[in-house]
Amino acid sequence: GTSCSADYYLRITADGSRMLKGQLALTAVRPTQPVVGGGPGPDPTVNLALNRPATASSTNASFVPANAVDANPQSYWEGVNGVFPQWLQVDLGSAASVNRVTLRLPSGWETRTQTLSIQGSVTGSAFTTLSASAGRVFNPASGNAVTLDFPATSARYVRVNVTANTG
Repeated sequence: GTSCSADYYLRITADGSRMLKGQLALTAVRPTQPVVGGGPGPDPTVNLALNRPATASSTNASFVPANAVDANPQSYWEGVNGVFPQWLQVDLGSAASVNRVTLRLPSGWETRTQTLSIQGSVTGSAFTTLSASAGRVFNPASGNAVTLDFPATSARYVRVNVTANTG
């Protein structure tokens, strides 16, 4: 892989394990994918981010934001190499109670530390920090996944804000 890029797969959850997969999700993906979940719903394991609209601060080649929320654990979003900060955002469609975000890299990727924070917003313009910026270690021995828990909050937009990447 290339160095100094921001790639994600995201999973966000609350009261369960809902996922927001894609470049920022809770399965294997390149630098990381997001998974967003949560909220008291009929099934707390439902991936709230699955196939939801995703946007990013930048895109490198064909590694588009939508890759972060698709059902393919090997696809991912990648930001422009060497440019920080980078962010990936998912629109859940309506406000949901979220309390967890899981980020995952593809299983074959080497260990790296990514400095990132998680933000949430009901409006898409004013964001609140849900999980403060810190170095997060992605290690293939533990599935290249990092789960961030935080107090349940209402958010329609969930953003991963990346400021550094050692991989």
